[in-house]
Amino acid sequence: MKFKIIVKLVALTLTMLVAIFYVNGCSNESDFDFFSTIHGAVYDAGTSEPLPNAAVTLMPSSSTVQTGSEGTFVFKDLDPGQYTLSVQKEGYYVDRKSVTAISGETVQADILLRKI
Repeated sequence: MKFKIIVKLVALTLTMLVAIFYVNGCSNESDFDFFSTIHGAVYDAGTSEPLPNAAVTLMPSSSTVQTGSEGTFVFKDLDPGQYTLSVQKEGYYVDRKSVTAISGETVQADILLRKI
């Protein structure tokens, strides 16, 4: 009878140790870093000046952000795959750029807009 109890305690202890090592091994941030980031800036094609307040839409998600004062934008926590950036600003032609998001990486995507 004591032997069965000892076997059960050893099995329970081993199970708990395996669970603890598994949780600790997966708690490292890099283990979960499979998302991608797309960032960049929008510039005037003629002057190379940054364009603030341009609307950058990420397709197929349809997420839209406005560029900041330096013309910059960012889309975070993206699944790896193919995306299209559509950029528009009043007084400029709409432009589109195809971008491939790679797991765990940050992709730079600068865009030049031409004046109408």
